[in-house]
Amino acid sequence: MQLIRYMRSSLAYQLITMIFLVVVIFLIISVVLTRGIMTRAMLRNTERTLNYLVSDNIRSIQNRLEQIQGRAQDILSLIHTRTLPDEEPEADPAIAAFLHDMLKRNPEIESVYLAYDKDLVPQNPGARGYYINLGKFTILDLNRLGIDFRNRDWFQIPQLTKKEHWSEPWFDADGKKLMITSYSLPIYGDNVDEVIGIIRLDIALSALQRKVISSNHQHQGSAILISHSGRILVHEDESKLLNETIFSLAEEDNDILLRQIGKDMLAGKHDFVKLSETGGSSQWICYAPLVLNNWSLGIIFNEKDIFRDLNTLLLILTLFLIGGFLAIAIIISYMAWRINSPLRQLAAATYSIGQGDFEVDVPLSTSFNEIRYLSNAIVNMRDSLRLYMADLLSTTAAKNRIESELRIASLVQKNLIPQNNDQTRLFPGLRVFGILEPAKDIGGDLFDYFRLDESRFCFVIADVLGNGLVAAMTMIVVNTLIRTKARTAGSLKQLLLDVNNYLCETQSESNFVTAIIGMIDLRTGLMEYSNAGHVPMYLRKVGRHLVKYGETQSTALGIFPDIEVETRTLQLDLGDTVILFTDGITEAMSKAEAFFGEQRLELLIQDLHNPEPETIVKSILNSVRDFTDQNKQTDDTTILVIEYLHPMVRI
Repeated sequence: MQLIRYMRSSLAYQLITMIFLVVVIFLIISVVLTRGIMTRAMLRNTERTLNYLVSDNIRSIQNRLEQIQGRAQDILSLIHTRTLPDEEPEADPAIAAFLHDMLKRNPEIESVYLAYDKDLVPQNPGARGYYINLGKFTILDLNRLGIDFRNRDWFQIPQLTKKEHWSEPWFDADGKKLMITSYSLPIYGDNVDEVIGIIRLDIALSALQRKVISSNHQHQGSAILISHSGRILVHEDESKLLNETIFSLAEEDNDILLRQIGKDMLAGKHDFVKLSETGGSSQWICYAPLVLNNWSLGIIFNEKDIFRDLNTLLLILTLFLIGGFLAIAIIISYMAWRINSPLRQLAAATYSIGQGDFEVDVPLSTSFNEIRYLSNAIVNMRDSLRLYMADLLSTTAAKNRIESELRIASLVQKNLIPQNNDQTRLFPGLRVFGILEPAKDIGGDLFDYFRLDESRFCFVIADVLGNGLVAAMTMIVVNTLIRTKARTAGSLKQLLLDVNNYLCETQSESNFVTAIIGMIDLRTGLMEYSNAGHVPMYLRKVGRHLVKYGETQSTALGIFPDIEVETRTLQLDLGDTVILFTDGITEAMSKAEAFFGEQRLELLIQDLHNPEPETIVKSILNSVRDFTDQNKQTDDTTILVIEYLHPMVRI
């Protein structure tokens, strides 16, 4: 099974399979197109051939029939030169001699009959037949034999229609005892509208059959000749001769198409059509009428005979394509073997390189340019990987050092941020909770709170420009500076000026800082604060009334050395909550690139029922997380909430 899977995935197998599919598709298209085009061409050629064959047979038969008609006219001309006797005579010697000579010169004429109607020619009611039997000229007197010929079709029909008439084939029991077809020509008396007698010339049906059949055997076809009533006169199955009509054959096989063809043949039409398929074989028939006697002749060809040459051509084409495919398959197999041998060596060398052996020898092939190019490329890859691995080791070591430094910086940053543990014990009368989530491992946001003395509480929230290690370092410096200066600055205004001057004096890449710094007198609830270019601060009253403080009291810190700094005071009532945050909250962006915004934040804060600071922080943070596309989060997220209780309240 593994060998089969290996062979199926080989280059030779893939190429041979693809070429085989192309050959099969090409073969199918070629056979279909060739068969379609050649079928139409061969059918047109067969139709022309059969039309010629039918026309030739009809012309031959009609020539013979016209000769018979011509002999009848000769007899009629002779009769008109003779005078009828007053009483019934013996056979007229001149007529007998003429007919004897005519029968010898026209062997296709079996017999000649001269018959007169005794009611119209009472002086000569005779009826005699003339024929040659076994070389002997015989005259047959129908009257003496008691034969009433006037009721016979050969006499009665032309007498009534006053037209020449070709009869249906019939058995001549009176004369030569043959199946014959008769040509009857009226003899007119002095009154040109009165038929007084009939000239009848007989032709053996077998002679017509032999002529038609022998002619068609040369062309591998079979003939069918039907009379004007549809009776079969010529057919390859002799049992159907004169015993069947074309309509009885159609009825026997329930063949609607053959019945329609029979109607068209009797109607004198000329056509080339396909017969109903019988016995698994198809046949075509071409038919045309005989104008003289309203018979119809058809030539039938088997479809396999029509397309025999086409089938041979298609077989040769198929064998040629199969042979070509086998030759191509052998050539491809040989060439694939020549290609695969150096490729296997290259694959082994490439595997060794992949395992880290950069000293392996790569074979260089000269058989094919492509393989030589591949060998050179693998050599270049090996040498490049050797250099890359050396650089990678150096880069990895440097990266590990940086990651170690980042972990240390992150740990330092986390340790600088208050841990929200037991704030009421440390800050009587307050509840405080804050959180900082950097966009990366470390961030540039800052929040802090601490006691200045027994009665004063200081808090700060700040946002350093950018994020990452540089911003984090600036944040650590600012945090340390605020904690140091807050106790010695003497006032909130001086504290801000000291921080600003320090940032302006340093040449840090992230010395741009926005901040809100405030101090709360725990004894009275009076809060002094200043907004240095930071986002608004909110105050939530006990009745869920929300006050927004968006006015800034100075520019951002670290831009200009001499800035104007102002402060504001705010009296906190029992249960008031101060909510501070950085722009990572309001500028959080959704997948639709919409901002979280201040309005959504205000509605969220107002809908909270008597929440504690921790509840407010977590509610805001969860809402921002649900709203934000995490792939687009590029800013740190910081929230600080301070709830003012009364100094006497204990929790």
